[in-house]
Amino acid sequence: MSREIVEVYADWQPIEAPLLIGQLAYSDSSRGGVFSFTYDKAFLTSAYRLQIDPILTLPPGVGSERHS
Repeated sequence: MSREIVEVYADWQPIEAPLLIGQLAYSDSSRGGVFSFTYDKAFLTSAYRLQIDPILTLPPGVGSERHS
């Protein structure tokens, strides 16, 4: 079984420097491949947090508070 990990970054305006969103992992086994994604803890508490895909939901409680 092999495993590869790719770091995913946000780099859009107004972010000043690339911000790690999380890690995309691929595991290959005799039964086929499996993808998984884990959000970075710092990204989840940043002002730029967002759900990057409908399937990749944010953990419960994250992003549920809005400050005005």
